[in-house]
Amino acid sequence: MAEKADEQDAKALTDGIWLGEWDDHLDWLEKAARARRKEIDRKAGALLKASVRIGQRVRLKGLSPKYLNGNIAEVVETSGRGRRVAVKLTTDVGRYRAGMSVRCPASCLEIIE
Repeated sequence: MAEKADEQDAKALTDGIWLGEWDDHLDWLEKAARARRKEIDRKAGALLKASVRIGQRVRLKGLSPKYLNGNIAEVVETSGRGRRVAVKLTTDVGRYRAGMSVRCPASCLEIIE
């Protein structure tokens, strides 16, 4: 397993990018960074899905449509396939009504109680 980069390593990489030393490899760096972020989010979502319980109140975040973000919901189902969790909205928001169930990625939930 590769050793983790420290702050000095990260600064050297970002300085090199800003100075144009990586210009021929920017597309590759972007793809690698996006793939790594996706993997981190996948793992975080799996861990969160394993920890949420039916009846827990959660705050929605990182969703589209954006007007759902910040709203409170209650977990109603965690047994679906993948990393999605069903939540019941507690208030009317946009085209969604209080009491409606919405399926969303577990990574888009923040447990509040």
